[in-house]
Amino acid sequence: MKSPLNNETNKKEKMEAQGSSRPLGGHKSAINWRKANRERKLALLQDVDKLKKKLRHEENVHRALERAFTRPLGALPRLPPYLPPYILELLAEVAVLEEEVVRLEEQVVNFQTRTLSRSCLRLLQEECGEFKGCN
Repeated sequence: MKSPLNNETNKKEKMEAQGSSRPLGGHKSAINWRKANRERKLALLQDVDKLKKKLRHEENVHRALERAFTRPLGALPRLPPYLPPYILELLAEVAVLEEEVVRLEEQVVNFQTRTLSRSCLRLLQEECGEFKGCN
Protein backbone atom coordinates (compact mmCIF):
# COMPACT_ATOMS: atom_id res chain seq x y z
CA MET A 1 0.00 0.00 0.00
CA LYS A 2 1.28 3.40 -0.97
CA SER A 3 1.33 6.09 1.68
CA PRO A 4 -0.69 9.28 0.95
CA LEU A 5 2.49 11.34 1.22
CA ASN A 6 4.22 9.30 -1.49
CA ASN A 7 1.11 9.56 -3.66
CA GLU A 8 1.18 13.41 -3.42
CA THR A 9 4.90 13.45 -4.22
CA ASN A 10 4.37 11.22 -7.25
CA LYS A 11 1.63 13.54 -8.60
CA LYS A 12 3.86 16.59 -8.24
CA GLU A 13 6.76 14.82 -9.93
CA LYS A 14 4.55 13.73 -12.83
CA MET A 15 3.28 17.28 -13.32
CA GLU A 16 6.74 18.76 -13.20
CA ALA A 17 7.90 16.17 -15.68
CA GLN A 18 5.10 17.24 -18.02
CA GLY A 19 6.21 20.86 -17.63
CA SER A 20 3.17 22.09 -15.80
CA SER A 21 3.32 23.90 -12.49
CA ARG A 22 -0.41 24.57 -12.59
CA PRO A 23 -1.41 23.20 -9.18
CA LEU A 24 1.04 25.52 -7.42
CA GLY A 25 -0.01 28.56 -9.47
CA GLY A 26 -3.67 27.64 -9.05
CA HIS A 27 -3.19 27.40 -5.32
CA LYS A 28 -1.59 30.85 -5.17
CA SER A 29 -4.31 32.40 -7.31
CA ALA A 30 -6.95 30.80 -5.08
CA ILE A 31 -5.27 32.32 -2.04
CA ASN A 32 -5.10 35.71 -3.76
CA TRP A 33 -8.74 35.37 -4.80
CA ARG A 34 -9.77 34.58 -1.21
CA LYS A 35 -7.72 37.49 0.11
CA ALA A 36 -9.28 39.86 -2.44
CA ASN A 37 -12.74 38.57 -1.50
CA ARG A 38 -12.03 39.14 2.19
CA GLU A 39 -10.83 42.67 1.45
CA ARG A 40 -13.93 43.39 -0.66
CA LYS A 41 -16.17 41.99 2.05
CA LEU A 42 -14.43 44.12 4.69
CA ALA A 43 -14.77 47.23 2.51
CA LEU A 44 -18.47 46.48 1.95
CA LEU A 45 -19.03 45.99 5.68
CA GLN A 46 -17.35 49.32 6.35
CA ASP A 47 -19.59 50.96 3.73
CA VAL A 48 -22.65 49.40 5.36
CA ASP A 49 -21.57 50.75 8.75
CA LYS A 50 -21.07 54.24 7.31
CA LEU A 51 -24.47 54.12 5.61
CA LYS A 52 -26.16 52.92 8.81
CA LYS A 53 -24.56 55.78 10.72
CA LYS A 54 -25.66 58.26 8.05
CA LEU A 55 -29.21 56.82 8.13
CA ARG A 56 -29.39 57.19 11.93
CA HIS A 57 -28.24 60.80 11.60
CA GLU A 58 -30.82 61.52 8.88
CA GLU A 59 -33.57 59.93 10.99
CA ASN A 60 -32.56 62.08 13.96
CA VAL A 61 -32.61 65.21 11.80
CA HIS A 62 -36.03 64.21 10.45
CA ARG A 63 -37.44 63.76 13.96
CA ALA A 64 -35.97 67.08 15.09
CA LEU A 65 -37.48 68.90 12.11
CA GLU A 66 -40.81 67.20 12.67
CA ARG A 67 -40.83 68.33 16.31
CA ALA A 68 -39.84 71.86 15.29
CA PHE A 69 -42.74 72.15 12.85
CA THR A 70 -45.39 70.51 15.03
CA ARG A 71 -44.67 72.46 18.20
CA PRO A 72 -47.42 74.61 19.68
CA LEU A 73 -47.26 78.27 18.75
CA GLY A 74 -45.49 80.42 21.27
CA ALA A 75 -43.30 77.54 22.40
CA LEU A 76 -39.71 77.90 21.34
CA PRO A 77 -38.45 74.84 19.51
CA ARG A 78 -35.78 72.86 21.32
CA LEU A 79 -33.29 72.13 18.61
CA PRO A 80 -30.59 69.50 19.00
CA PRO A 81 -27.00 70.67 18.55
CA TYR A 82 -26.22 68.07 15.87
CA LEU A 83 -28.33 69.93 13.31
CA PRO A 84 -26.24 71.86 10.80
CA PRO A 85 -25.97 75.60 11.58
CA TYR A 86 -27.85 76.68 8.45
CA ILE A 87 -30.82 74.50 9.46
CA LEU A 88 -30.78 75.96 12.98
CA GLU A 89 -30.86 79.46 11.48
CA LEU A 90 -33.71 78.56 9.12
CA LEU A 91 -35.77 76.99 11.90
CA ALA A 92 -35.27 80.02 14.13
CA GLU A 93 -36.35 82.25 11.25
CA VAL A 94 -39.41 80.08 10.59
CA ALA A 95 -40.39 80.30 14.28
CA VAL A 96 -40.18 84.11 14.16
CA LEU A 97 -42.18 84.24 10.93
CA GLU A 98 -44.86 81.93 12.33
CA GLU A 99 -45.28 84.22 15.33
CA GLU A 100 -45.51 87.22 13.01
CA VAL A 101 -48.14 85.49 10.87
CA VAL A 102 -50.23 84.75 13.97
CA ARG A 103 -49.95 88.38 15.08
CA LEU A 104 -50.98 89.63 11.62
CA GLU A 105 -53.91 87.19 11.48
CA GLU A 106 -55.11 88.53 14.83
CA GLN A 107 -54.88 92.08 13.47
CA VAL A 108 -56.93 91.11 10.41
CA VAL A 109 -59.63 89.61 12.65
CA ASN A 110 -59.65 92.79 14.77
CA PHE A 111 -59.96 95.01 11.68
CA GLN A 112 -62.76 92.83 10.31
CA THR A 113 -64.59 92.98 13.64
CA ARG A 114 -64.27 96.78 13.81
CA THR A 115 -65.37 97.18 10.21
CA LEU A 116 -68.37 94.92 10.79
CA SER A 117 -69.27 96.82 13.97
CA ARG A 118 -69.09 100.15 12.16
CA SER A 119 -71.23 98.81 9.32
CA CYS A 120 -73.83 97.58 11.80
CA LEU A 121 -73.86 100.96 13.56
CA ARG A 122 -74.33 102.78 10.25
CA LEU A 123 -77.20 100.50 9.32
CA LEU A 124 -78.83 101.07 12.70
CA GLN A 125 -78.41 104.84 12.37
CA GLU A 126 -79.94 104.77 8.90
CA GLU A 127 -82.83 102.66 10.16
CA CYS A 128 -83.41 105.00 13.08
CA GLY A 129 -83.27 108.04 10.82
CA GLU A 130 -85.95 106.61 8.55
CA PHE A 131 -88.32 105.68 11.33
CA LYS A 132 -87.68 108.68 13.60
CA GLY A 133 -89.00 106.55 16.38
CA CYS A 134 -85.58 105.37 17.52
CA ASN A 135 -84.16 107.05 20.58
